[in-house]
Amino acid sequence: MDVPTVSIILNGYKRPHTLRRQLKALKNQSISPSEVLVWRNDSNSRFIDLKFLLGPRRGIETARSSQNLGVWARFAFALMSKSEFVCVIDDDTIPGLKWLENCLSSYRAQPGLYGTIGVRFDSSAGYDGNQKRVGWDNPNDKIERVDIVGHSWFFPKEYLQFFWREFPHTIPLSAGEDIHFSYTLQKFAGIGTFVPPHPVNFPELWGSRPALATKLGGDSNATANHAIPMMNEYLGKCVKNGFLLMANENYDRD
Repeated sequence: MDVPTVSIILNGYKRPHTLRRQLKALKNQSISPSEVLVWRNDSNSRFIDLKFLLGPRRGIETARSSQNLGVWARFAFALMSKSEFVCVIDDDTIPGLKWLENCLSSYRAQPGLYGTIGVRFDSSAGYDGNQKRVGWDNPNDKIERVDIVGHSWFFPKEYLQFFWREFPHTIPLSAGEDIHFSYTLQKFAGIGTFVPPHPVNFPELWGSRPALATKLGGDSNATANHAIPMMNEYLGKCVKNGFLLMANENYDRD
């Protein structure tokens, strides 16, 4: 069976120190990515020497924005990728060495959007209510269906047509892209969102290394805390427009 091509989208903003770790993890994947696209999300001085940081690496392209366009821009950049599949990875996320292989085998078993951390909301109250997280911080032995995924997104490039088919008049700068992707896939194509297996004793399959994810995701560059009100607001808008959460009595789990 031919191995499909996979393009990686990385985001450079305030964590240039994680880029080498990410590139090393990607270089050593059991399924090698066909290209790596690095989105520089403003003219941050710490990324001025990015060419020096990357060195003479083939298959790595960079694009630089003169301003911070937030978390959505990388999904526009992904339109420029050349592969059958795309994997967008947060800058605080270092994947295990069989992450792409895990995503691809899971996709073949159950087509859909995949990520390394999944959330099931108990209601449209979203992050202010109770949620169940599945993935690197709550390992799962089998493919699990969830409402949304984050930290890493693996999908066929053609799914981007649904992401950009509908979008808010004013795009939230620091939040909402994860909710939006699952919402538009469900609404326009009936496509579900999943987390591939994260077996306790096989961390190479995981989409993020827990110790590093906890350390990097909780540093001063993290957006989660101040972005929660925006996340809740955008989730509410999507639910109002037809996004069915798994807790909804009308949700079709089949």
